[in-house]
Amino acid sequence: MSDFKSFMLSGLKNDNTEILTFKGVDTFKDENGVPIPLKFKQISRAAVEEIRKNYTTKTLAIGKDGKYIISNGNIIKDVEVDYAGFSDALIVETMTYPDLKDKELLEFYGVYAGTELLHKLFKGKDYDYVDRCSAQAAGLIDLDETKLVKELKN
Repeated sequence: MSDFKSFMLSGLKNDNTEILTFKGVDTFKDENGVPIPLKFKQISRAAVEEIRKNYTTKTLAIGKDGKYIISNGNIIKDVEVDYAGFSDALIVETMTYPDLKDKELLEFYGVYAGTELLHKLFKGKDYDYVDRCSAQAAGLIDLDETKLVKELKN
């Protein structure tokens, strides 16, 4: 019988989502002029794939001759991902502060969806920054914890 005790970690058994805090953007500062930190929850790979699936379309592949492309008896499918939509949805799902689903914020900005609010609040380099933070929280890019702690201290 194999000994699996080394793989039985109570921290992994409970699906506790960790909240990551990132340095804020210059657009939103507190009363002391310091950027307000942004918070993102970590999500599972399965949750990321579920979001991606919502922004993926598959169509039957057609060759230049107008016929379906067949390989090993199966029709090949073209797979397209709307990466802009996927990124927006991922940010809305992972960002917890500010909460892009908050009714009061949505009403204040006159929008109905978190993805609309996202683009009201974060433009240009700010959007790029929250996109990277979200990707780190989702595990799509490595989380540089040393840099994260250093940025928050400054």
